[in-house]
Amino acid sequence: MLSVNNKKDLNKRYLIYGSRISTEYLYKYQDLILKCKDGEKIYKLETKNIKPLFKLVKMGFIERKGNVYKTTIPIILGDDYKYIRKKSKVVADFIVKKIREDIKLLKNELYKLGYLKYTELILFSIIMDDLVFSIFERKDVSKHLSTLKENRNEYNQRYIWLSNIRKSTCGTYFVFFQKGEIRYIWDLKKPIPDPFPFDEEDFISLDIFQKKKLNQKKLDRLQKYGLITNQKVTIPLLYEDTNKKFFILCDRITKKIALSFMKKCDMKKIDKNLRINNIHKTVCIIYHEIMTDILEILEREQAIKKYRNINPLIFLYYKRFYN
Repeated sequence: MLSVNNKKDLNKRYLIYGSRISTEYLYKYQDLILKCKDGEKIYKLETKNIKPLFKLVKMGFIERKGNVYKTTIPIILGDDYKYIRKKSKVVADFIVKKIREDIKLLKNELYKLGYLKYTELILFSIIMDDLVFSIFERKDVSKHLSTLKENRNEYNQRYIWLSNIRKSTCGTYFVFFQKGEIRYIWDLKKPIPDPFPFDEEDFISLDIFQKKKLNQKKLDRLQKYGLITNQKVTIPLLYEDTNKKFFILCDRITKKIALSFMKKCDMKKIDKNLRINNIHKTVCIIYHEIMTDILEILEREQAIKKYRNINPLIFLYYKRFYN
């Protein structure tokens, strides 16, 4: 869900959460976004900022009231960030106590499947960054990314904000196909490649490879990117219809995380204190901090191992059959 576009972005002071398309321009003019945080008159802005200012207004990230221009996306810095971090740690501790034993069972199941080293990626990408949002949507707590991907304006309204960078920040880049998804997990050291190197043909090729030989050209392509090595697929291939025990565990952990979050977070109060006036967006902001805290707690406890030493590092392939 989160996005870092290229290595230049990593030199920025802050992380802009949201889609690749929308955040690219925001990264370039984040100083202008910050300058307009509390409202700024146009005559106080440098001449070079006037053209990008008008574009940001058109994109909906800055609004004009008279001759004052004000940023519309939440900016969580300073005391606001300290407040949300304090809340996040409390909730993350509570959630970890609820799921600690289930994580052991999940690891055991992934060991049987040959995917133990991917535990952290799977916990983050499938459970926390996907299935939990499905429950949030059913409870009208927040919208699921997949229901907004065709509505760019609504996506921008819900999923873009600016905050501090945390070293352990990671995110999921989703590639949707008719019968499944490729999940690309990025972090601050390895952002999403642009252009993205995989397409539906690779999805189909990996699926075919499980049943019969591929032609050499396709095999060479998959080997080039480390998806196949020594005639074996190197990344997780998870099927809902055959990996039932795994998905039962995923559902159990998902429910515990979602229900614990809703129990421990007074979202109306948090939304009011942060002055966001949009509970769905406030949920996304604090929940993303909580996800990072959960991973950090489990890593400290050595309940899961950091994924960063996996080679190939960052690819998680996840296939789902839809009705």
